Amino acid sequence: MPHKTCRTTVSHAQRIGAHHRTIRTAAASAAAVSASPPHAPLEPRLIPVTWRQALSTVWATQGPLIVNFVLFQLGWFACILGAARGQPLLGTLCVLGMVAWHLHQAPRWGPELRLLLWALLIGVLLDGGLLAAGVLSYASGQYAASLPPHWMSALWALLATTLNLSMGWLRGRPLLAALLGAVAGPLSYAAGVRLGAASFVDAPLALVGLAVGWALAMPLLMWLAQRHDGITPAAA
Repeated sequence: MPHKTCRTTVSHAQRIGAHHRTIRTAAASAAAVSASPPHAPLEPRLIPVTWRQALSTVWATQGPLIVNFVLFQLGWFACILGAARGQPLLGTLCVLGMVAWHLHQAPRWGPELRLLLWALLIGVLLDGGLLAAGVLSYASGQYAASLPPHWMSALWALLATTLNLSMGWLRGRPLLAALLGAVAGPLSYAAGVRLGAASFVDAPLALVGLAVGWALAMPLLMWLAQRHDGITPAAA
């Protein structure tokens, strides 16, 4: 019996020693983990973008604006050069095709058509006033002496197609629109005169009248564009 009791006591002591060693090992491991530096945050993986993908992304957002701007320039030259060469109807038909395409592509053609009609009215009033003042004359394409030529009306309609696209950045900026109109309006007419589509009877008075007229017309057109916008997606 004493021998058995001794073995039991030794075995119990061994178990206690093993338990203490396990505790010390766990404590050492915990201390090592706590002392180790924290893991660096994972950096987001960068996906390489090819130039084709970048170009596609840019075109998806800016493509319609670029096309709209280019078509306006082409239409302007078609009308001006056609009128200068005694064939004003060619330019007018070209622009009418561009306007029809614009209305077909517009998400809502109704507001764009109303904007176009407003632009035509403003153009007839402005150009008709210059004709009545006797400071400007056109080479060809007039319905009557007191009315601007049909190709000029076509250009006003073409301008309306830009108001909610390539010229849309002027919306809500009436002072900037007025400044741009006062500068770009006379320059555009002067370019037409230089190419032979029109002539200034009284150049200083004509340029002043154009500057004032376009400084008033552009903010009005941009205001109308905000209220007759068939391009911007409608709010849900």
